[in-house]
Amino acid sequence: MITSRPEPCDVSTRVGGTISIVLDAGFSWNTPTSDTGAVEVADVQRQPSGSLSAVLQAARVGQATVSAGGSVLCPPGQACPALARLWQLHVTVTP
Repeated sequence: MITSRPEPCDVSTRVGGTISIVLDAGFSWNTPTSDTGAVEVADVQRQPSGSLSAVLQAARVGQATVSAGGSVLCPPGQACPALARLWQLHVTVTP
């Protein structure tokens, strides 16, 4: 399982492998995306706290960067800082 700890983060897996990710609560996260077909994003789950979890599936040999952006989740009617965060995971898929 990979969490939204300080980056950059690199991980390796084999074709058919899965990686679970959990992104911090307190942010409104975009759906994670992969920049290549080597890794597919599946089973995205959002929690009311802002936490997001997903499963990354290693589809074929290659490399991919999975990324998601998030903005601070603020209670309604309160001033909200314009803070944003980018999370990235570099994945190498081997045979």
